[in-house]
Amino acid sequence: MRNYCIITAAGAGTRLPGAVPKQFRLIGQKPLLVWTIEQFERTPCIDAIHLIVGSDYLTYAKEAIVDRYGLTKVTKIVQGGPSRFDSILCGLRSVPETANLVFIHDGVRPFVTPQEIERVGKEAQTFDAAILAVNQRETLKRVEGGFIIATLDRDKIYIAQTPQAFKYEAIISAYIQALEQKRTFTDDAAVCEAYGISVRVVEGSSANIKITTPDDLELAKKLLID
Repeated sequence: MRNYCIITAAGAGTRLPGAVPKQFRLIGQKPLLVWTIEQFERTPCIDAIHLIVGSDYLTYAKEAIVDRYGLTKVTKIVQGGPSRFDSILCGLRSVPETANLVFIHDGVRPFVTPQEIERVGKEAQTFDAAILAVNQRETLKRVEGGFIIATLDRDKIYIAQTPQAFKYEAIISAYIQALEQKRTFTDDAAVCEAYGISVRVVEGSSANIKITTPDDLELAKKLLID
């Protein structure tokens, strides 16, 4: 059975406005999205990539991203939906039912390494679901009405990253249940958690940032080009 990766690139990037969404911005000689996809192209456990983009960018993604940069593992470009949840469900439905693992990754998270991807896949193969996450180093406060009501144990707090990897039958079942119950989520592991699937945490790296703001974009330029 084959392992698939769904890379999400359908967002409008409202916190980083510009002529094109941030995933298509050039960093050096390549769009940000290409830097991200290339990490999965280099990862042995990934057999095929399904790229999710907005309806206005289907042709652009094929010609200016996949074809131009020779991304041979991208076998399908999928039109996304009105929300992240809908877009991921479109991606999951584009994957054959015979799939083994499905990896889900943010298209604007270019610093993940093939080694990290392989580690997440290995844990998902054993435990059905696994994600990259980093331990929270700062002290966290729970606040209501402008006052602290609790100090959280930071040793037990992790920041979720992508990729997140799942046995296909587990993640598609959880998503279908959420759809039927009209529930929506912004994190794929949370969908599994809601329907009784335990998710294994794999220690990630603080370098695996998501490009969200103009400062993030400038940092990515320095790190990827230099």
